[in-house]
Amino acid sequence: MFSNLFERLRGSEDKPDPQSPATISHSVEKIEDLLISYKTYNQLISVTLLTPNKRPLTKASSVIIQIDNTNKLFATLTFHPLGSNQLLETDYCAQFCLNYQGTRHQFISHWHHSEQKAEAEIIHWFQFPKGIERLQLRNAFRVPISQANPVRASLTREDHNIQTGNLCDLSATGMRIAIVGKTDPKPGENFQACHFVLPDGNTIICRGQLIHWHFDDEINQTHIGIQFKKLNGPTQRLLNRYLTEVQRKHRQFNQTT
Repeated sequence: MFSNLFERLRGSEDKPDPQSPATISHSVEKIEDLLISYKTYNQLISVTLLTPNKRPLTKASSVIIQIDNTNKLFATLTFHPLGSNQLLETDYCAQFCLNYQGTRHQFISHWHHSEQKAEAEIIHWFQFPKGIERLQLRNAFRVPISQANPVRASLTREDHNIQTGNLCDLSATGMRIAIVGKTDPKPGENFQACHFVLPDGNTIICRGQLIHWHFDDEINQTHIGIQFKKLNGPTQRLLNRYLTEVQRKHRQFNQTT
C-alpha cells in the first residue's frame, strides 16, 4: 500500500522486517480503535505533509489529542517545528508514521481544517484514513523485566533534572519504564542520557527520545516509552548480545513445555 513511499520518506533507523507481510485495517471500527490507542498512550507521530499531487512538503511531529467519531475526524497537537503549521492548504494531506508495540503503523489522511487556540497553539483536524498499515519491525523482540528483581533506570532531561523508574521491558531500540506518580512529559522530549545496568551486569548509557507515555491512576504510575538514540557500537553489541541470549532461552523454554 504505502510501504515503498514511506520507506523513501521517513529515513528512520527502524526498518520493517521484509519477511513480514503488511496487515492493513480498513474497517472504521478498527481504525477508530487504533487512533484511540495512539491518543491514549500519547504516541509520538512523524508527519509528512503532502501537496495535492502528493509531493512531500515538509516533515514534522505531533500527537493525537482528540477523536470525533461522529464526523470521522481526529485532531493533532501543534506540529513541531512550528513553521510547518502554516503550510496546510485545501486538498493537502499528511502521511502519519509511528512505532507502536514493536510494529510500524502508517496511514494517509486528508486535512480537514485547523484551529488557532493561542498565539503558538494550533490544532489540526484530519479525516479518518481509509486504512492503517502495520508492519513488524526488525529487532522488535521485547524482554520483560521481572519486577521481583527490579532494574532501575534514570533519565536525564535537557534541563538536567533526573527521573528514575523501574525498567518494564527492553528491546534493541528502546525501553519502557514505570515512574511512581504522575509526570507531564513533553511529546518528543529528548533525554541527554538514559542509564541502566542490565541483569547481566553490563551498563547501558545513551541518549533517548520520548515516543509514548501513559498515566495509570489505579497504580499511580506513569509508563514512559523511550527510543534509544546514538547508541555507540560497543554499547549496541552489549545490548544485542543480552537480548539474543534471552531470546534463545525463551525459545528453549517454549520447546520443552
